[in-house]
This record gives sequence, C-alpha cells and structure tokens, in this order.
Amino acid sequence: MRERPPGCKTVFVGGLPENATEALIVEVFGQCGDIIAIRKSKKNFCHIRFAEEFTVDRALFLSGYRMRLGSSTDKKDTGRLHVDFAQARDDLYEWECRQRMYAREERHRRRMEEDRFRPPSPPLIVHYSDHECSQLGDKIKDEAAFADAVRVLLTWVERGEVNRRNANNFYSMIQSSNSHIRQLMSQKAAHEKEMEEAKDKFKSALSGILAQFEQIVSVFHAASKQKAWDHFSKAQRKNLDVWRKQAEVGPLLFLQLFTHSIHLVKCSIVYILLCHVCQHYVSIPISPIFQPPTTFCEIHGVVLAG
Repeated sequence: MRERPPGCKTVFVGGLPENATEALIVEVFGQCGDIIAIRKSKKNFCHIRFAEEFTVDRALFLSGYRMRLGSSTDKKDTGRLHVDFAQARDDLYEWECRQRMYAREERHRRRMEEDRFRPPSPPLIVHYSDHECSQLGDKIKDEAAFADAVRVLLTWVERGEVNRRNANNFYSMIQSSNSHIRQLMSQKAAHEKEMEEAKDKFKSALSGILAQFEQIVSVFHAASKQKAWDHFSKAQRKNLDVWRKQAEVGPLLFLQLFTHSIHLVKCSIVYILLCHVCQHYVSIPISPIFQPPTTFCEIHGVVLAG
C-alpha cells in the first residue's frame, strides 16, 4: 500500500470487472461516504474522490474482496478489488489551503495573546495651540487630571514650544504645578499618619498574642509541679509534656516570623527569653534593628542570652 498523501480524499480502485458500470461503482463505494467524482478507465480501474478524508479509510477495507455482476461467471463480469491511496492535485491544493488557514489563525491567536500582555501605549501628546494651552491650564489645576496634564506640559517645554508670545501662559502653568506640591505634602502627611496608626495596631496585637503565649506556658509549668503532676495518668503526662514543649517553641517561632519584617514596619516589639533555672519567660522590647538582647531573670537574676 502506498504512503498516504497529505489531505488524501481520492482512492485508486483496480481489479474491477470489465463490464462494471459507474452506477455499480457508486452503489458499492457510496456506502463508505459521499462521492464527489469518479474517473473510470477502460483498463478495469477507476479513481474515486470522496467528500471527506475519513471515508478513504472505509473504502480501503473493500480491498481484496471479489466482485461479480449478478450470477454470471464470465471473466468480464468478475474481478478482485484492489483499493489504495491515490495522489490528486485537488486534494493537495485543498490541504495546502487548510494549512495556510490554520497558520493564519495561529498567527492571529498569537498576535491577540501578545496584544493582551503588551503594556498599553501612552496616550498621544496633543500638539501645542492656544486653545490646547488654555485647556491644559485648567487641567493642571484639577487634581484628578494633574498627572496627565503635567506630562503634556513637560513634552511641550522639551519640544521648544515656549516663545516670547506664550511665555506668560507657560509661566502660569508652571506656577500651578508648583502649587500642587502643597497638596502632595498634605497627602504624604496623611499616609504617614495611617502608617503610624498601623504600627501601633501591629505592636498592640503582637504584644497581646505573645502575652497569651506566656500565660499558656505558665499553665503548663504549673501543671508540671508535683502537687498537680502526680494526679495525672501516664498518658496524660506524656501529652502534657509534648504540649508544653510545643508551647515553649511557639512564641519564639512566632517572633522569628515577625522579625523578618521589622525593616518594613519600624517599631519596637517584644522578645521572649527563657530562664533555664525556673523555666520562666521574660518579655523585653527590642529595637527595630534586631539584635539578640541580654537581660536578667527577675526571679533568679540569671543572665538570659537571646
């Protein structure tokens, strides 16, 4: 069997009975699919072109079958079918057209994808005119339109649009730009106030969390004393011991998590130190620049290193 040509819709049918008619060929191969054209030769073969490519595969299954016209055993009325792929210029042309269409669609899809991720182009700068200059003067005084307006003003000045006739207009627009600095300073102060409030809220929340950690650890230490410890079962003691160790590590891990962000929020926070004598936690504030501190246990006077 031949190699299948690209976009093949045409088959070669050999071994036809000599007396086979085109109507008989349509009757046999029309069951495979819609037939567009049949080219019959005088030498017991023909070419059949189907409407769809997949019907060619169905027609190939008829290869090898014997064909007989009616009940006649005459040699001209019998034959052994041989069906194979056939090359046709129409098939190749349609296949190439489809490939070009797919390529166009792919290029269009890629272009749409690139356009979707491409940053938007900056708006075009209008050319200077007395009318545009008058409108720009009003826009510069408008806080919502100031950013775009000052960009246009900068472009005009860089282009050399300033001359003796319109110098006063440009001076007025530059003066309005300078007046906008007061609004910017006011906005800056408002944002700084919000940041300070966020710092205070952060410190308050962190101190409360660490205080609760310390209280929980104190509960475990109290439960570990003999007067309470002896009343717990072996399994309960094991669980209490595991929970105590987890609670002791909790504040340190929690603190370490937040010390990594100290450079973002410059505020004092609380550091937890553990006395190895009494297993008592000591809370001390540290500076925004994290340095492991050293202090004394208030109970035993033991030096605690961070």
